[in-house]
Amino acid sequence: MLAGVLALSVALLGACGGSSAAPPAPTTPAAPAAAAAGTAVLKVHDFAFDPLTVAPGTRITLVNSDSAPHNATATDGSFKSADATPGHDVSFAAPSKPGAYSFLCTVHPNMKGTLTVK
Repeated sequence: MLAGVLALSVALLGACGGSSAAPPAPTTPAAPAAAAAGTAVLKVHDFAFDPLTVAPGTRITLVNSDSAPHNATATDGSFKSADATPGHDVSFAAPSKPGAYSFLCTVHPNMKGTLTVK
């Protein structure tokens, strides 16, 4: 009788794969870089930029609360936004490499800021 139970157990295990290895862990697709980086807001008011720190590749929205157009243009050429007219927004991408990026408004060159990418 015991031999019959053992034979049946072996047959059932063989039919189910019989492996004692754990099943593979489920995988999820990687998120696109833009989604991982997210979005951020660069505020302009009183002819000044608020400080901003973002992840590489973050989509940045320049929000212009002033009475004149403004843009954000990196002094090293790594990014440049379009001009944001009063009360309007424009978007641009942060550089993909970490670092501190100096920028200015080309409409008002005395307006300067630093974008930190970490």
